[in-house]
Amino acid sequence: MTETRFRQAFLLLLVTAISAAFVAMIREFLLTILLAAIFAGLSYPVYQWILVRVRGRKALAAIATLLVLLVLVMAPLLAVLGAGANEALRVTETIRPRLQQLVDQPGEFDRDRRQPTTRTVQRRLAFQVLVGTRLETLTRRAPGSGPGGRGFESRLPDHSIGDYVFLRHSLC
Repeated sequence: MTETRFRQAFLLLLVTAISAAFVAMIREFLLTILLAAIFAGLSYPVYQWILVRVRGRKALAAIATLLVLLVLVMAPLLAVLGAGANEALRVTETIRPRLQQLVDQPGEFDRDRRQPTTRTVQRRLAFQVLVGTRLETLTRRAPGSGPGGRGFESRLPDHSIGDYVFLRHSLC
């Protein structure tokens, strides 16, 4: 290996190592830097348009561009944040009495949780009917299968019948 080739390889290795160290240092800021570059690129045409209108005064065009973009971006952002804060306050006011009741009477939460709601009872009944109907269909003896013979259930694996029986007895 010639001395020139060695120097080029060493320089390439050194540049790569320094670049990797630099990226490691700014790793947490890369997204912020990328978004800033995108925002600067998007706002540059606005700056150029204002620069023409203020007859080449760069400082005035930069300030005007900044103010225009702040109004266009910050006003809607503040409106959305304000609406979100109002909604959070409304939810807090709605939940506060129930939370206070749970703090004052801790046993109420457990009692309410053990009592199923009407919707839960309806779902359980519907599931019981569904499982019961399928279980009866599966365990019904086929015509002509004989006194000790099994019907359709003989064609199913034993664990399928066991699953239906378990579900039926646990929910009924």
